[in-house]
Amino acid sequence: MINSKPTTRSGAKLQAVASPKVVSSPASSSPSNDDIMTTLLSFRTEFSDSFKKLSLTQDNQFKELKNDIVQLSSLLAELKAENNTLKGEVVFLKDKVLRLESLDSPAFSSTVVSQVFQETFERERCSTNLLVYSVPESSAESTAQRITDDKSTFENIVIPLIGNLPAQYKLVRLGKAQANNTRPLKIIFESKECASKLLATYYEVKKKGTNFPPNFRIVKDKTLLQRTLLRNCHSELERRSQDGEVGLQIVHINGLPKVVFSNPRNGNFNQRPTFNNP
Repeated sequence: MINSKPTTRSGAKLQAVASPKVVSSPASSSPSNDDIMTTLLSFRTEFSDSFKKLSLTQDNQFKELKNDIVQLSSLLAELKAENNTLKGEVVFLKDKVLRLESLDSPAFSSTVVSQVFQETFERERCSTNLLVYSVPESSAESTAQRITDDKSTFENIVIPLIGNLPAQYKLVRLGKAQANNTRPLKIIFESKECASKLLATYYEVKKKGTNFPPNFRIVKDKTLLQRTLLRNCHSELERRSQDGEVGLQIVHINGLPKVVFSNPRNGNFNQRPTFNNP
């Protein structure tokens, strides 16, 4: 008879090794379709978010690049305009330098000196002459008779109002005779002192209020340059008057005509412009 002995620890281990337990793994060892779809959806969402962020970043970069291009184009246009302006100024300065350099040329200096001498001579010649306006013109056939008639008419107007005239002087009608147009008279005296004395007496008498015939006046004879300057002053006076300026008049300062404002103490600024033709 065999006696049964209690099982020892070592024996238990051997038994456990000899007959191992089979532990069944959970269902996760074989993933389901739902798990796969969930993973794919999650991946797609992450990819979509990442793509959107990347696209937004690229859009912002594109807008910044576009703005930079617009600013660059604007700067290029400004530089081009400035370059054209500088080119124009360079051309102007070159022309000015050439003109200034030409002033030093002997030919130019000779021309200027000649013009100065010519103007000086012309002014000296004109200093003995006076121009008289609105003296009725003779209709005689012969030139000698017309001169005699004009001289008589001139003296009949001037002597009673101004006084005696110099003994010797000549008269010449200026311009071509025309119907209904009285040409001015040029009075040629023997000296500029005679001309100056008569002109001064005329202004003095006129200032006292002596009544002369309508439109009658006596002025100095002028050179071509002086007449040109005076016409320019008349044009300036007319333009400024049309622009609304009042109280203007033409006066001669150092022999040159200028448009100036009349002294308010001498009259009303609202009156029409006056002309001072010495």
